[in-house]
Amino acid sequence: MQQREPLIVPNTEKEPRFSYNPLVTGGPNIRFYCGMLLRSEGLGLGSLCVIDRTPRTLTPEQTQSPKSSLAPSCAASNSAALST
Repeated sequence: MQQREPLIVPNTEKEPRFSYNPLVTGGPNIRFYCGMLLRSEGLGLGSLCVIDRTPRTLTPEQTQSPKSSLAPSCAASNSAALST
């Protein structure tokens, strides 16, 4: 995942990149996916992903929330853990 914006897939069954994934075609039957890259000082630390068994769309506020609060704090925590 190289993009800076979250990758949001409202319905994984209708998305060619996801539709044949075993986690979509079988248990746990993922239908919604949202993932974003966690960075600290320009380095990729991993990704933060949210999944659901129900297709859904996010409001603009929900889309901004991980970028503005959760992801930076996760990156800071990971950075601190790596430096000890």
